[in-house]
Amino acid sequence: MKSLPFKSQTFAIDDSWKSTFDTYDAPSIGRGSSGTVLAINKILVIKVFADDDEGQLDYDRETSIYSELQSEHQSPYIVHFIEEWQSGLVLERLDCSLRIYLRQKSQHPVEKVLSWMHDACKGLEFLHSKGIMHGDVGCHNFLVNRQQHLKLCDFAGSRREGELARISYEVRGQHPTYQSGQPTRATELFALVSFTPEYALSLALNLFRVLLYLKCVLLYLLTQMRQTALSKTNSDKTSFHSQTSIWISSGQLLSDAGGEDTSR
Repeated sequence: MKSLPFKSQTFAIDDSWKSTFDTYDAPSIGRGSSGTVLAINKILVIKVFADDDEGQLDYDRETSIYSELQSEHQSPYIVHFIEEWQSGLVLERLDCSLRIYLRQKSQHPVEKVLSWMHDACKGLEFLHSKGIMHGDVGCHNFLVNRQQHLKLCDFAGSRREGELARISYEVRGQHPTYQSGQPTRATELFALVSFTPEYALSLALNLFRVLLYLKCVLLYLLTQMRQTALSKTNSDKTSFHSQTSIWISSGQLLSDAGGEDTSR
């Protein structure tokens, strides 16, 4: 495979693993439509692609997008790309996908779930600011690190201006007006919200508080869309985590499970 020259200048890594690493012997820790993720050591993985024309297209697009995402500064909400090596992409290693994490543990405190939603929104916000639509938003493409924060991954099928996405959302994440290969900000947010029940079902809460949580998420997303449409400038904003914590603790958002919004 043709390799595009790139090596991260902000993530210093010992290269000694290269002298002994073999893709044929390395354990597989993840597999998706665009490639397979192999463990290098405790802090690194390598994503390898199919050795055909489609694999080459996936490889070229993901490498190019990672290079764009890290051209100025590294977002803490995007998986860090280290370098290209032997037709693969060396990436930082995280614990597992959010979907796997949710299945391993049945219940999580509301603060953690709200933190995940914040991380997911910030990852998409950064991606969209670069003119890139992910195209496959879901719990399978958000990875959990050791601090239990999320990072967005897998850009082999993502769409930039003038391109078609090479992948589609899962069926339940597809907006009714979604056109194959053409994800937009609206369809990205719809996909994100469509996976909210996966988070909500893990909450150790009663039905009322789950409904409250869902409305918090929707209000936040609508607010973000409104702010993006009105202005491109950055302003000081209270974080989603702190806002929703205040709403939930004060009970100002809903008067009852089917009530009106009283926070306005």
